[in-house]
Amino acid sequence: MLRPVDQDIWTIEAGLRITGIPITTRMTIVRLSSGGLWVHSPVRLDAEMRQAVEALGGVRSLVAPNAFHHLFLESAAVAWPQAQVYAAAGVSRKQPGVRIHGELTGVPLPQWSADLEQLPVEGMPRFNEVVFLHRSSRTLIVSDLVFNLAGKLPWRTGVFARIAGIHGRLAVSRLFRSFIRDRQAFARSIRAILAWDFDRMIMAHGQIVESGGREALSTAFDKFRWFRRAAGSLGAAGD
Repeated sequence: MLRPVDQDIWTIEAGLRITGIPITTRMTIVRLSSGGLWVHSPVRLDAEMRQAVEALGGVRSLVAPNAFHHLFLESAAVAWPQAQVYAAAGVSRKQPGVRIHGELTGVPLPQWSADLEQLPVEGMPRFNEVVFLHRSSRTLIVSDLVFNLAGKLPWRTGVFARIAGIHGRLAVSRLFRSFIRDRQAFARSIRAILAWDFDRMIMAHGQIVESGGREALSTAFDKFRWFRRAAGSLGAAGD
């Protein structure tokens, strides 16, 4: 159900099955300075969820943050026809029935620029993840950049997590890493994210990191030798 995270930011978790594997997914809602709501990665809505969101205000923007987090975009657009839809590159081809008002870039839309920063993760042309920073709550909002599948999991989910290399900790999945085509561009994006001022981290799958999010994200990537090399070469180039 609707969970308050901080002032003007909430989440809703819902069940999802990926090739028969149960996993939760998370939608993030931000109340903008304008009073309207920004909805990141819509989940499958039931009447109770929809009513809880609408009690917070009018939905103005729906965001599909990467080329895979779009499954419930059309139903959300039908539920909130007044909302404008913004999506990562590649989503429009997968959702031909949804009117996409704009493609997400590195420049925040005027509707939310007073509240949110955004940055596309480069080097992954088929994934095209865009991450966001809610400035006032110092919260980083991502979708599949990292998972945090800690605690007790259904056995199928636990097997999946172990195979994907994301069991029991904040980690980058093997599947996500397989989409990286330009390691230097990718490392440049991660360095830019780590330069943001954030403490909390909300991801689509797994437990929210309530504090220490910046350090946890840095640790999740620094474990990879190739990332350290790519990030190090960027540092050397900038010296």
